[in-house]
Amino acid sequence: MKADLTKEDPKQLILDFFASEPQQAFTDVDLEQLYDERRRSWNINRHTSIGYLYEVIEENKLLKKTDLTERRIRLWISPKATIYDIAGKIQDELIFSHGSAAFLHGLLDTPTKDIYLTERKKSDSRAKENTLTQEAIDRAMQKHQRVSQNLIEYNDYQIHIITSKLPYSLPAETIIKNERQFTVTSIEQTLIDIIVRPAYCQNPQTILKTYEQAKDKADPAKMIAAYKKMQYIYPYHQVMGFYMQKAGYDTKDYQPLTMMPKEFDFYVDYQLDDTHYDSQWRLYYPASL
Repeated sequence: MKADLTKEDPKQLILDFFASEPQQAFTDVDLEQLYDERRRSWNINRHTSIGYLYEVIEENKLLKKTDLTERRIRLWISPKATIYDIAGKIQDELIFSHGSAAFLHGLLDTPTKDIYLTERKKSDSRAKENTLTQEAIDRAMQKHQRVSQNLIEYNDYQIHIITSKLPYSLPAETIIKNERQFTVTSIEQTLIDIIVRPAYCQNPQTILKTYEQAKDKADPAKMIAAYKKMQYIYPYHQVMGFYMQKAGYDTKDYQPLTMMPKEFDFYVDYQLDDTHYDSQWRLYYPASL
């Protein structure tokens, strides 16, 4: 029997697929699913194992096999992959957050070497007893911010995995950037998160810039409502109102925050030096801000 010369070469079909495929990082499961879905359209004999796909990938250097030993994960990474492509494949439940979400939302122009992903655990919705004192606040804010020790190092990058049990009311969002799909915290949630953990967005100057860039994109009423549901003990609403005012938001946007209690002096960041004091918000902030 003569061979069917009308059929395209499977190898070339695979090469063409990866040349045009937006996704730039794959797990073993991704490739197995891809093979099952496309085997027929790639003209691969049903008796041929997935080993053929791996053979074409490795021979043509389409993807590089990379083991992330900290999470016992193997990824197959395209030469065109960004750190966001890679981090987004570590675990399905992880959400880009803090400074990384700000960058993906277009609120920051330049990515950093630190990537932030949050894993939302089941929240503890019990009301928290307010046992704050000014002395306790001052003492806590003079220390380093607590940061996640759950790290993955990849080349020059550090990928931070943050676990949160807060009662989130805003769902994560899926956005498209450079034809890639990423799961991120909403803009409103991001603006909350970066004032609670400022080190995850570099510094107060970067946070202010993020608020400025979000002015025409964020829904202030939604953000304030979400903040209230998160039941923080510390008065982060004072920080939120300060940044909104300084970033030029309409007074009506942050007016609800002015109505909330301001029983204590607070700080925009940990370990501040050379501070100024905003009496309206009862807040210490860097003189350079």
